[in-house]
Amino acid sequence: MEKAEAQAVVQSVQSVLEGLGIEFYSPRSTIEPATDLICVVGGDGTLFTYAHYAIDYDLPVWFINAGSVGFLAESHEGLLGRAERLLKGDYTLDARSLLSVTCADSHYLALNDVCLMRDTRHLQTITLEVAMDGERVAYYRGDGALICTAMGSTGYALSAGAPVMAPNAKGMLFTPICAHSLLAKPVLFGEESTVTLRAEQAAVLFVDGVSRGVVDQAVVSVTGSARTVHFVRTETQSFFAKIGGKLL
Repeated sequence: MEKAEAQAVVQSVQSVLEGLGIEFYSPRSTIEPATDLICVVGGDGTLFTYAHYAIDYDLPVWFINAGSVGFLAESHEGLLGRAERLLKGDYTLDARSLLSVTCADSHYLALNDVCLMRDTRHLQTITLEVAMDGERVAYYRGDGALICTAMGSTGYALSAGAPVMAPNAKGMLFTPICAHSLLAKPVLFGEESTVTLRAEQAAVLFVDGVSRGVVDQAVVSVTGSARTVHFVRTETQSFFAKIGGKLL
């Protein structure tokens, strides 16, 4: 969807909310105390940008699609009827798990995935060690490694050859990226485990697609977080119907 079209969706949302007397505002750095819901209009990138508000303030997200894929997003059509359902409390909440990511003194929460990969400014592959609770699971050369949530399994991991996880599936999915090995395959770990990634060469750490800088042989630890994000559901279309409509 082009930016002009996305802006038109935003204007439609604003018009519907104003027509129903729903007060709204655009957050800058903090969320006002009386806020009940965060409405995100855009694609997955926009969602990741504003998801921290939902995490920090424990608020549900109504994600309206104005992007290209958006498996968690609802359609921008029929907004009036769904907004009326919101006012009546006629909706469900879809809880999604987060990943807790630690590297050196830095800590992050990931909604989609964490990725450790080679610096794309160079052609050389990197050597990676993957371990679960201290036990080596994989050791290979390649472009990198990816660990994702069930939500993230339909993103980069899917393109890298990983299976799709159902929305209610628990665990962390490890996927090697362009591994120079016939034995390096995706592995599903329990969310209570701690999975570590370590590259023997300098690599770049990404959390939800955002670069967190170069990691020089530091260990990246990933485990399931006790925190969750809740998405508002006013549609009845199933997850697998969306998969079929968007990817087939």
